[in-house]
This record gives sequence, structure tokens and C-alpha cells, in this order.
Amino acid sequence: MLALANRTFRMLPVTGSLNRFVPVYTASDVYYPLTEGELVRARVELPERVEAPIQGGTIAGRLLFTLDGAVIGETYLLYAGDVADDRAGRGLFGRVLDWFRAGRPTRWRRSAAAGSLIRICKGERPWKSGCRKSFRPTACPPGGRRRAISPGG
Repeated sequence: MLALANRTFRMLPVTGSLNRFVPVYTASDVYYPLTEGELVRARVELPERVEAPIQGGTIAGRLLFTLDGAVIGETYLLYAGDVADDRAGRGLFGRVLDWFRAGRPTRWRRSAAAGSLIRICKGERPWKSGCRKSFRPTACPPGGRRRAISPGG
């Protein structure tokens, strides 16, 4: 007997989760008749660390047994359980950086002439004429400049 099924083989470190380690177990039994004096070598194919999320029962790697360079048996190594991705979001600082990278947020103001809401494009100053788009889709010509529309339409 070289390996037993469903036995914990190793604990792998996990990044991106509150769980620091995930257990890895052998998927099946590995048998091979050995004579006295034969030396079996085991080769483990596993990553050094894994990234969350991880679904339990998926293949993590392999365990190979060799005798004089020839493979005499192998079994898969499986993750023992689910590991959730517990990383926090961007946070306040990240959102502020996103705001500066993307431009100013959309602002709305009520138009006295049209009696409807007008969206002022990003980067526009409300006191200047420029790219203003109405809340109503028919109020804007293709150029993006808003013309005064009567409150009735």
C-alpha cells in the first residue's frame, strides 16, 4: 500500500481568505507489490499556495509514485473544503481614486425652461453652456447641446 484514499495529505496556504490553510486529501488508494530492497519515490505536484475562492473536491494536484524512473501508481490530490474569497472591497480611498481617474460624477439640476431634469456631462461646469443632456431622450440633438424645450414637450 502506497497511499490510502481520503487521507489528509498536506495543508496548503491560501491567499485572499480568512482561512489561512486548506487541507488536501488523496482521492484513491494506490497499491503496488514491492520486493525487499526496492525503493519507491514519491513526487508531489502541488502549488506552493493557492488563491481563494476554492471549491471543495476539485483537483489540487497529483501524487506520483515511481520505481527506477517508471511510474507505478498515482492519485489525485483534492481540496477538502470550500474556501470563500473574503477580501474587502476597494474601500473609501480606492473609491476616491476611482473618482479622480474617471472624472467627476454625473450631476443633475432642474431646468427652468424645460421643466425637467438635465444631466450635466462629466467635466462640465454648470455655469457654462456646453454638453448638457436632458433626462428626456428627445430633448438632446446628436451634438449633445441642449435646446430649450417647452414644458409640454
